[in-house]
Order: sequence, then C-alpha cells, then structure tokens
Amino acid sequence: MDRVDILDKIKQDHDDFKHMFTKMNEKRAQGTQDEAIFQELRRRVTAHMEIEEEVLYPALEKHAKSTRHALQGFEEHDIAKELLTGLQQMPRDVERWAAKFQVFQQLLRLHISEEEAAIFRDTRSEISEEQRREWGDQWDRMVEDKLSKMT
Repeated sequence: MDRVDILDKIKQDHDDFKHMFTKMNEKRAQGTQDEAIFQELRRRVTAHMEIEEEVLYPALEKHAKSTRHALQGFEEHDIAKELLTGLQQMPRDVERWAAKFQVFQQLLRLHISEEEAAIFRDTRSEISEEQRREWGDQWDRMVEDKLSKMT
C-alpha cells in the first residue's frame, strides 16, 4: 500500500472545498441554494480544521520557525468556525446569509492559499516524511471519526 503524505490529504480537501464553493456560487447565481452542499461543506471543513488543530498545528508550534504560522492557523480556524455557526443558525432566505457565506468563502480561500504556502513549507521542513506519511495514513479514519460524531 502506498503511504500518503498528510499534506496531500489536506490539499485534496482544499480542492474539494473550492469545488463545493463553485457549486454553491453556481446555485446562487441561478437564484437557488443547495442545502445538501452547504451541510457537506460545513461538516467536512469542521472535521478538517479539528484534525489540523489536533495533529498538525501543535507539532508545528513546537518549532520556532513555524510557531507564528501555526498560531495564525488556529486563529483563522476560530473565525471560520464562528462564521459557520452563524451560517448554520441563520435562515437561508435572508440576504445576510449570502453575505456571510461570501465572507466565509473569502476567508477560507485566503486561509487555504496561506496554508498551502507557509504551513506546507514549514511542515516539509520541520516534520519528518515518515511522520507526515503516518498522519496521512490516519487521515481518512480521523475524518470519518469526526464526521460520525457530527450532526
């Protein structure tokens, strides 16, 4: 079995999130919304962030060169979670929901861009390939575990 680097798993999720954003934007342009896409996005982004916060960011925090990027990642996740909670609780038929979703999308796209640059670079520099592959091997199980505990 080929072992997969955790960064490849994270990148695949990022690509999936961007694809879901595109689908949501297409629906909105047609004057409709797909609740199923939003719920899948909400659940998967939440699981993704939780795993990064439990596995990757604490490991990076231990290295002086990557501490700042890890801390910034934690803070961006906090803002994203706050936006997701607001989106989940807000009626979908109000214009403010679309505005909040746009802010969430912009934040997440910026976070993805920064993470794929700084965090990926730090991870390759500070975390052994063996450790990254071990985490990568566990990624799908961790995601499924997180998703199974969500509503």
